[in-house]
Amino acid sequence: MQQLITFRATHGHCEVPLDHPDHARLGLWLQFQRQACKDGTLDVTRQRRLTGIGVEWKS
Repeated sequence: MQQLITFRATHGHCEVPLDHPDHARLGLWLQFQRQACKDGTLDVTRQRRLTGIGVEWKS
C-alpha cells in the first residue's frame, strides 16, 4: 500500500498500468485488489484504505 501512496504522490492518480516499466508489480497487485472487490472478497478495511488513498473501483 505504501508503494501505491508513493505512486499517487508522484503521478497524481492510482491508475497504475500493468506495463509500467517501474511499477508493473504494483499494477498487478492493484488489479487483484479490484478483482477481489468485484468478487466481494476484499476485506472492508482494506477497501476503505485503498479508497482513501484514491483508488477508484470500476465495474
